[in-house]
Amino acid sequence: VLGACEAGIVVTTINNHHVEGEIAQQLIDSDAKLLFGSVSSQKVLKKAVELTKRSIEIICVSQSEEELPSDGINFTELLEKFEDFPLDHERNCYKTALLLYSSGTTGISKGVMLSHMNVVSSSLMFNHPAVAFTLPAIGNHQDVIQCVAPFFHVYGLSAGLITKLAQGCKIVTLSKFHPDTYLKALEKHQASVI
Repeated sequence: VLGACEAGIVVTTINNHHVEGEIAQQLIDSDAKLLFGSVSSQKVLKKAVELTKRSIEIICVSQSEEELPSDGINFTELLEKFEDFPLDHERNCYKTALLLYSSGTTGISKGVMLSHMNVVSSSLMFNHPAVAFTLPAIGNHQDVIQCVAPFFHVYGLSAGLITKLAQGCKIVTLSKFHPDTYLKALEKHQASVI
């Protein structure tokens, strides 16, 4: 997400509970050109792309030993091909950085545009000493946070991930909440903030 924003690419995140039609609608509405997804989500993502009737490449992000689909583009291999990415775009803090979608409680999900300035302002606000629940990483100190909040949602992405990365926190992410997994991760990573 941060690398794409640095490259001047507008990022939209997709609710992992959406079905093919909902994903297709968001891909069309956001005019998506590229789609990143886990190996386990490839079947749903391929169907969603077919429904758009557009040419959208799918990049597969795998977890260690997961087998990639034969027609998938391997994210790790893609990264290895590019040592430097040209950053020749105009830098403008008021340009859209994130296009996040509402939950759709009153109909079809709607895209909400957040500028680079919106993201930075939010981070500064959440990290203000009067309200921050973590400390900046200084010297040997680094807060460790365990996150299970959905990163497709503005709160999980902005307040949970970007804000804490800005403070230098170590973030341990869990794809789903299961009490046993959560407790084991707490012990393994020694979370300083719960």
